[in-house]
Amino acid sequence: MTKIFFKIIGLSAFVFLLASCTHSVDNPENIQTVCFEKDVLPIFQTNCALSGCHSSSSAEEGIVLDSYQNIIKHVKPNSAKDSPVYEAITDSWGEIMPPNGPLSKENRTAIFLWIEQGAKNNSCK
Repeated sequence: MTKIFFKIIGLSAFVFLLASCTHSVDNPENIQTVCFEKDVLPIFQTNCALSGCHSSSSAEEGIVLDSYQNIIKHVKPNSAKDSPVYEAITDSWGEIMPPNGPLSKENRTAIFLWIEQGAKNNSCK
């Protein structure tokens, strides 16, 4: 009986910890604006829009990530968690992108904030 009790407690703790492992920001509107051209596009250009991946010449799985017009097709503005692009770079259950290793936390955060801030095609000076 005691072994079963400890297994249930252990499983409950694991489920709780797993559920708490998310990447979010409490108030993204209170954070400085993330600029697509300066902060986000270079991440996609150097990690995703490469030959053999998601460039216009190779378009792995038909997905091109080399410009705002192509990236926004895979983004749900104001909802990073519902955006296929963000899911691909944070998915811990499937194949995480890029395949040569995950993006840095800084890059994932920039993409997350950009999407949460409306995924605008903006540039900053």
